[in-house]
Amino acid sequence: MSSVESWFRLHGPYLLGVLRSVCGDRDEADDLFQKVWLIALEKEDRIPPEKAARAWLTGIALKACHASVRKKKRRRLLLKKWGTEFPASTSDQTDTSIPEHFRRRALWIRIGSLPKLQREVLLLRVVEEMTTKEVAETLGRAEGTVKASLHRALGSLKAALGPDFLPQHELRPTG
Repeated sequence: MSSVESWFRLHGPYLLGVLRSVCGDRDEADDLFQKVWLIALEKEDRIPPEKAARAWLTGIALKACHASVRKKKRRRLLLKKWGTEFPASTSDQTDTSIPEHFRRRALWIRIGSLPKLQREVLLLRVVEEMTTKEVAETLGRAEGTVKASLHRALGSLKAALGPDFLPQHELRPTG
């Protein structure tokens, strides 16, 4: 039996309890619980001594939960700014500027029309806030390919929608 298997039996119920109390959402906690064990399996060769196992696993669990909360917050902010709703009627629009809901819709339509790799990279890096390395691993691509695809995707969006349409501080990838 591997270390991770014995830890699962010993620390699993505790970690699940921690995740359920911190996350507040039972389904999300269950998903993160699985993620914790996948991370532990990936890092099994770097497992700390037995006395630190519980703390190490708890740290992984808390980091996963906090990352999930950040992703939800980012997603809510992006959906608020880039929402997909069309207005019920545009007859009451009196000015000639493009209404915000049409601008958001145009952005999502343009994102949907990007080549598959560019679209996937853009969504994983910007919306899901994955690192370049994580995106590369997820998509089975080189990190340089991910960086180039993101650059092309953002360039395509700017060319199609205008430079003022996409505030840089909101689309600047991190990590």
